[in-house]
Amino acid sequence: MKNIGRLLLGLCTLFGAHCSKVKNENQRGLAGKNIESVGNGDAVVEDAVNPDGQAVVTDGSELPPLKVGSEVDVSAMPEGFLDDISHISKISSTRTLLYSKSGFSWLMDEEKLGVLSKLQTNVSIPAGSRMFVQEGQHFWLFGASSIAFPSSKASEDLGQVSLLNVTPELLKDPQHKVLYVGPNSVILGSEAKANILVRDGDKVRAINLDLPKQSGQVVTVTAAGQAEGADAFWFLTNEQLLLLKRGQGGQFQWRVAKFKVDPGVAGTPGQVAMLLAAPNEKEIAFLGRTFVLNAGKLYEKEALKLSLPDEKAAAIAQNFVTNVQPLLKNNCVGCHPGYDTQQSATDKAAAYKTHLMNKTMPPAPNALSDADTKIILDWYASIPL
Repeated sequence: MKNIGRLLLGLCTLFGAHCSKVKNENQRGLAGKNIESVGNGDAVVEDAVNPDGQAVVTDGSELPPLKVGSEVDVSAMPEGFLDDISHISKISSTRTLLYSKSGFSWLMDEEKLGVLSKLQTNVSIPAGSRMFVQEGQHFWLFGASSIAFPSSKASEDLGQVSLLNVTPELLKDPQHKVLYVGPNSVILGSEAKANILVRDGDKVRAINLDLPKQSGQVVTVTAAGQAEGADAFWFLTNEQLLLLKRGQGGQFQWRVAKFKVDPGVAGTPGQVAMLLAAPNEKEIAFLGRTFVLNAGKLYEKEALKLSLPDEKAAAIAQNFVTNVQPLLKNNCVGCHPGYDTQQSATDKAAAYKTHLMNKTMPPAPNALSDADTKIILDWYASIPL
């Protein structure tokens, strides 16, 4: 992998004549400027442990297949939702990112039972490139021959963004695949090689390895992702699971095991989002849910329905926290502990409203002003009871 990472001298130098814009609100109003870099720098640090691309290969046992035959219900999502998804990547035991072709992402937090949050950035996508948006306005920007990401070094000019640039060798291969994109790592694959980029701040460590062969023949990798622990990854073929992990001596090791993902439909599984733990040579464990995107449908092993956040409920809750709860804390909880929660205010709505309208609570001379009373009563008028 060439060590030619450098700061962009303006987005045009990386993506041709297509300049992107960043919009920031300032005292003069809405400002939009070209993304430009500041200074010079090197984003890539080559991994020196495997300079020849080789890793130790060991044979593992046959692992039971992963069955994900339950189709995920997307009826509550926008029309064409799955048609717009290009990649899925599991980034933690409870979080999965679904990347759209349109340049934004959906974050699935399993603790929220299928509720998706939309992740966007105010950087437009240059023609001919792909954007993988992360949380907190972070992103990976894939061009024809380079990958860029925002630098932590702020620009001195308002509205400008500094980008760092890396150029993996596999981007030159027209047959390469983007196998995994996470907040701090990217995995690319071809028929014979894997490029793993691991980000640490403004530096990217590049790991370039040959893929193991089966009976002397190269294997076709269909998906990849992270495994539990540092420098631990997995790669999936039609018949095998390839676990990659750095050993105690610093050398990478491949563990090859027979394994299949059964999506419950005919054909080869497409995108797979899973997080693995390999406690020993004979076992693997799946951390959280595992998703398979195949033939325009999304599968999991248990029934799940995707949905969007209830914006009205969120606005009601925010109004309570910002405006109503401080009044209850300052005027009610001294005599009625716990009466400052939204649940309590909802459960005791009739009593709260009666006391407020009759000025019986809080009692004189501490009765609420007409303005404060109106704040609470207006909140009650906005909620379903």
